[in-house]
Amino acid sequence: MTDLFHLTEDNPAPRNAAGGFFTTPDGKKIRYGVFAAVARPLLGTVVLLTGRNECIEKYFETIRNLADRGFGVAVLDWRGQGDSSRLLRDRQRGHVRSFRDYARDLEQFFEEIVLPDCRGPYYILAHSTGAVIALLASPSMVNRVRRMVLLAPFLEVPDMPVSIATVRRVCAIFCALGLGW
Repeated sequence: MTDLFHLTEDNPAPRNAAGGFFTTPDGKKIRYGVFAAVARPLLGTVVLLTGRNECIEKYFETIRNLADRGFGVAVLDWRGQGDSSRLLRDRQRGHVRSFRDYARDLEQFFEEIVLPDCRGPYYILAHSTGAVIALLASPSMVNRVRRMVLLAPFLEVPDMPVSIATVRRVCAIFCALGLGW
């Protein structure tokens, strides 16, 4: 498993690590990790949803803490981030066409990895972008996930001097002028 995760002396992989890749219907490879609980009793599985520009390895300490408390953990790198497929030639730039792509990837992750391989009940712990994706995907998670803890979801820009409709119009103009990238 050492070739799947990027290890450092200061950030070793949690015990009981497994993982791999699954392929989305549009051909993107998504990296995931599954970490079994260390302590007993077994309390279920926490599905950990990372923020923008974050990867599985950033959460090794959190995963170890959850496993030491009896929770298994399942986590993935979003498309365009970590070791998942990139949508741009420049691998340093994270990009996604729509957050709905992320929600579909999360649904597939549940169907192919979490439900068959991880012990219930299921909980979601999500940070930033992951929290927004959890909210977007919540209608399909209603009968699967017992609880969600959403940390710092980016829902709005406070005290924005213009309306969101104006922002959309300005962005559309920039894109039409070829400045969308």
